[in-house]
Amino acid sequence: MRILVLSQYFPPDLNGGATRVAEIGRAWAQAGHEVTVGTSFSLHPHGRLRREDRWRLTRRERWNGVVVHRSWRLPAANKGVVLRMVSFLTMMVTLALAHGTRARRFDVVIATSPPLFVGVSGWMVALLGRVPFVLEIRDRWPQQAVELGILRQPLLIRLAECLERFLYRHAQMVVVVTASLARAVIGTGVPPQKVLIIPNGADCERLRPCDDRCDARLKLGWGRDLTASYLGTMGLSQGLSVLVKAAQELQRRDVSVQVVLVGDGADRDTIRKLASMSAVRLSDPVEPERVPELYAATDIGIVVLRNLPLFAGTVPSKLYEYMACGIPVIAGVRGEAAAIIEEAGAGLVVQPDDAIALADAIQRLAADGEARVTMGRAGRRWVTAHRDRGTLANRYLDRLLALSA
Repeated sequence: MRILVLSQYFPPDLNGGATRVAEIGRAWAQAGHEVTVGTSFSLHPHGRLRREDRWRLTRRERWNGVVVHRSWRLPAANKGVVLRMVSFLTMMVTLALAHGTRARRFDVVIATSPPLFVGVSGWMVALLGRVPFVLEIRDRWPQQAVELGILRQPLLIRLAECLERFLYRHAQMVVVVTASLARAVIGTGVPPQKVLIIPNGADCERLRPCDDRCDARLKLGWGRDLTASYLGTMGLSQGLSVLVKAAQELQRRDVSVQVVLVGDGADRDTIRKLASMSAVRLSDPVEPERVPELYAATDIGIVVLRNLPLFAGTVPSKLYEYMACGIPVIAGVRGEAAAIIEEAGAGLVVQPDDAIALADAIQRLAADGEARVTMGRAGRRWVTAHRDRGTLANRYLDRLLALSA
């Protein structure tokens, strides 16, 4: 097949959306299919163009067998509404122009959202090419933006909801990442047979347990202390201030464990100010190929989301990556993510936004090496059986082949 995937994010962006598109695209390319990713120049998360992309409109490259076409869009930081909306609109236009003229070359067009504006580009390209249009929903937008307080204007909310339903109607298939998202999409009137669940997962070949985590920490300059790490986006959805407060509580209790946060995002400045008053180690994000080094140095993986009803149906992709690396997880989550951890026996679940409960859980696992080993092995077994990225990519591909036929 000749597959076009349109996405706002792609490596070197470091977030779940970029990782999902990259790893699934690589699996399809390795299976012998022609995979093209249409994306914008990387702006994540500061909203600044990289030096090599300044004064360019497009750039073509190859990444692990995937052809990547990057297009210009108006630079905008991951904050505010008006400038970000204009940036999304320019991306929508440039993606449609870049690939609309070549639309007949593809057998299927996939647009992955958020933002929904990428879905408009996908619909336009598929229409021009007279090929099936697949809309992939990783987070439901605009509902998430409304609950986080990012989108407040009633007119904009109404227009975004109309756009959401328009794309659902015109997609031949709607792919979602959780069962909760599937129920939400079907609740808008989409026929159930049109909805396919392809969860996020982990590359279980690339991500493996480490035999000597202390040595891995020393190589990174983290020292010898047992380490609880958060690796990922520092955005408004995560509410990472609860982890900083938990670290402060552990410091007051004189618990010998260090808390490390690695990443970037809209909330990083706030987290940096809070972290300066505690023993938290705050590190910049690394290149994607170095991420396994960070997992190798981690004894306890931290996953947190804000205590909002919307996130009961969210499963952060980093959860699966911790599990693939044999790392026990402490998660301040509820709903589907909590159920997965409990089913797998992969860690401890605490109430979201509860710093004391989070500190208690970290202290408990820090003191119990046997439990860490048992939970880490259980998580690895579960994710290998249920969330291996290669297996999920093959299931996705089977449906694409049937749709194209």
